[in-house]
Amino acid sequence: MARNPRRRVEIELLELGGSYSRDDLAAMWGYVGGKALEKGVFCPAGNDKILLFVTQEKRQDLTQYKDHISEDMLFWEGETKHGSDDRVARAAERGEHIFLFYRRRDRSPFTFLGEIRSVWHQFHSDRPSQFVFRLAAGVSPGLQPDESYRLPESWESTTREVSIQARVGQAQFRQNLLDRWEYRCSVSGIRIPEILRASHIRPWREASDTARLDPANGLLLAPQYDALFDRRLITFSSSGSILVANHLDRRELQRLGVTETDRLQSVPDDTARYLEYHRHHCTWAKDFPSRSNR
Repeated sequence: MARNPRRRVEIELLELGGSYSRDDLAAMWGYVGGKALEKGVFCPAGNDKILLFVTQEKRQDLTQYKDHISEDMLFWEGETKHGSDDRVARAAERGEHIFLFYRRRDRSPFTFLGEIRSVWHQFHSDRPSQFVFRLAAGVSPGLQPDESYRLPESWESTTREVSIQARVGQAQFRQNLLDRWEYRCSVSGIRIPEILRASHIRPWREASDTARLDPANGLLLAPQYDALFDRRLITFSSSGSILVANHLDRRELQRLGVTETDRLQSVPDDTARYLEYHRHHCTWAKDFPSRSNR
């Protein structure tokens, strides 16, 4: 793992999907040259962050790690000396956040794909350990693997297994929410289950394995509410009233059918704690202290 003098690595300066070279990042964060960030796993001192720099097609003179993105998952091999294996695997437990910089080929800029979360790992002593991460915001179309790209044999069974487990878990989560909310939108009450979306309150990327499948950690939302809630542009008070980010144009929201009189149909006790987490992470919601419990 690469270590450097303490500097604040400000992820918030980056644009999701933006292109950055190591030199760009070094200049932004106060490092002397891109070589400070040349390792594939970079753990800046004094920060709760781990940065992964992943190149799918490596130069022939470098270790040929078998890394690739499939749908919204990154399949990644750890360093040959295993120095970062434990830290990466235990990042969530330690309160650390992992961020991904990904590129197809060497000597091209990296695309910033945001925070990722480990969903599976297998330690090895005689070869690189294997990790699977879920991407926070999916894969941008330009980074979908080439049709000519052949999945390494060592990953084929793991890819299938993890993909199947994820799909099964998500399907069960949705069904549990349909049952919990009686096939109606948690806000509007509209009963068209075909369009309703199973929305995590504490996002998948930030949740434990238990919370990811906990129906209390979900709302069944019509598409317009789901999009706003997922992007933390709306949240809900402890009594269920909607809270709306200040900068949103209320007239445009009305065109979507969203108004400031909207509220959740109910607030189950076991859902309240997840809603508190969501409100806490909507920084703008702190502007509404008098409304938070209305």
